[in-house]
Amino acid sequence: MNCLFRFLLLLAPLGLAAAAPTNELQSALAKLNSASSYAWKTTSEVVGVPFSPGPQRGVVSSDGWACVTGEMNGVSVEVVLHGTNGVAKTANGWKTAAELPPPQFGAGATPDSAILGRMLLSVRSPTVEASALVSKLKGVRREGAMWSGELTPEAATEMASFRRGQRGGPEPKNAKGNVRYWLEDGKLTKYAVTVESIFNLPDGSERTIGRTTTVEFSDVGTAKVDVPVQAKLALGEP
Repeated sequence: MNCLFRFLLLLAPLGLAAAAPTNELQSALAKLNSASSYAWKTTSEVVGVPFSPGPQRGVVSSDGWACVTGEMNGVSVEVVLHGTNGVAKTANGWKTAAELPPPQFGAGATPDSAILGRMLLSVRSPTVEASALVSKLKGVRREGAMWSGELTPEAATEMASFRRGQRGGPEPKNAKGNVRYWLEDGKLTKYAVTVESIFNLPDGSERTIGRTTTVEFSDVGTAKVDVPVQAKLALGEP
């Protein structure tokens, strides 16, 4: 047996060990994603700014319907999502994102309810995000019931942005972060994303801003998704 072959044999178990945590995570996510329904709660802690977003709560069913509520500055907003479409409840009925007033600040600022409504309408299923994040991690490892890994620089920059998927706004610099997953009996019960980056402020100064977003799952297989009739009509559903 030559030296190169023996060296490759020694490396093989290391490769399998590195892949095992990722495989376990994907299996746990698949179990949750295949459930008939589940509920979740999202909380965020922000360091470096004088505010933190309020909690979000949601329920989703396997047929694609989801109801999500969120809070912002004492204002609560409810949205209904179905696939890639969604409507937010307003004083004038259920409205799509295109029907909500565009964000404006200062004099004549857009109501918090409209801003929050737009934010909630962009919410993705937590299992979709959790699954996508696994492929953006490096050095995944297990510590008891928790799996964790570091975000790639590109993924950390994307997650650190306050305007993900939108144009405009300050771009984060030197972003870094990690993701932690908690499993119980082979099922995902919680995950948390922590990111930190530097932003240039309008006055030319720099500020380090950190954010930890935690998603907790509950009522797997028993959560009830009650979609208001008017929301269905606004989406053109029977």
